[in-house]
Amino acid sequence: MKTIDLETIIHESIYTKDAVADHLFPENKYPRLALRRVLNKKANLDSEQISKLSLMVDLSISELYGDNFTMQTREKKMVFTYGDYEAVLDTSTWSTKVFNKKSLFHEFILHKKTIVLSEYLHELNLIISKNK
Repeated sequence: MKTIDLETIIHESIYTKDAVADHLFPENKYPRLALRRVLNKKANLDSEQISKLSLMVDLSISELYGDNFTMQTREKKMVFTYGDYEAVLDTSTWSTKVFNKKSLFHEFILHKKTIVLSEYLHELNLIISKNK
């Protein structure tokens, strides 16, 4: 599973660990401890925290992961692009349609209530690899 190298991202940004902790965990009584758990790989950021981090450090989500996927949002859809491949996640139905050169070749529905973005991107990579 591909993860975000949060330590490097913070080090290369203009923000301190304390500022990142306060931003990512605003309702947590101990935001620095929560950030330390993520840095020590005992916890993961959720999708909202990843989005906040992306905006804070001015990197796209795919850049945070170091993946080749790029991401855009359109209305209630998230579009992940990788070369000639495009995956469209409908956030109201949680269905994903995967296209190759604008031709639909795979469709699936997320059944988990929550999913780590890296796990979702890994699934997309597997689907694309099988299609190649």
